[in-house]
Amino acid sequence: MLFLLFLISACLGCLDFKAMNFTFYVQSSVYDYAVGPGLPNGGNAVLSECTYTGSNYWDKYQALVTTTKNSTFTRNFYIPGKSIYGLLKVFIDDYPYVYINDLFVSCFKKNRCCITQTCDVTEFLKPGLNVLVIEGVNSVGMACYRYDLKVSSILI
Repeated sequence: MLFLLFLISACLGCLDFKAMNFTFYVQSSVYDYAVGPGLPNGGNAVLSECTYTGSNYWDKYQALVTTTKNSTFTRNFYIPGKSIYGLLKVFIDDYPYVYINDLFVSCFKKNRCCITQTCDVTEFLKPGLNVLVIEGVNSVGMACYRYDLKVSSILI
């Protein structure tokens, strides 16, 4: 037993935690803060029965309701260490305006109705607290949105 403890402590002493990558995901959920016609004073986002995403990739993510007018969804998240990679996938009916840390993410196109759009958002991310804001624009009927942000970081 003593040998095993010695072996474990020796191995931990060799690890360089600054060289380790941490990968995590920020995904659409009812924990998003929503403001829109259905929640004029704001509140937690509401689940939707949306199934028309065109891909079963989104089946594992919670679909959130948008209405016939714009709704804004906000999510705060924390990046431990220095961000080295960020990839954001968004599905929304009709299209999104995306902001990360108050900076407009221009790679999402508004003429791409009801398809998944993917964007490298590495340049918008920073160590510590980050804020993702997605304004969902919908022209007719009920709609939904889903997103998946993959972040990789290293300790500073």
